[in-house]
Amino acid sequence: MELPGAFPAVASSLSTIRRGVAACARRAGAPAPQVAAMVVAVNEAVANAVVHAYERGSDDAHVWVGYELDGGYLSFTVADRGGGLRPRRDSPGLGLGFAIIAQLADELELREAEGGGVEIRMGFRLGG
Repeated sequence: MELPGAFPAVASSLSTIRRGVAACARRAGAPAPQVAAMVVAVNEAVANAVVHAYERGSDDAHVWVGYELDGGYLSFTVADRGGGLRPRRDSPGLGLGFAIIAQLADELELREAEGGGVEIRMGFRLGG
């Protein structure tokens, strides 16, 4: 499946999404190191949705992944319809996902989505 698209909110969707992100980045002319950074950033965002928005995954729920090429920027958006941003004491993981994404992307926007859930937009200046 190519991007954009809605993917089942399960860990097994990650490899398909990574391939889609890499294909988009290559078509946009991104150099190999940047393609890898984009793949890791989007993977982290989707993994966060699977683990946090959908309590470690759900075949009945979906994560939407899209992209936009605008001038010298390639942006990816990951959206879920989970419970939104909320602190959890029992949260699995180390809590480094957003920090990793912020280090890799040139722009990062994180917001509560209309109707519930979270949207993450990651922008990458091509060639950088």
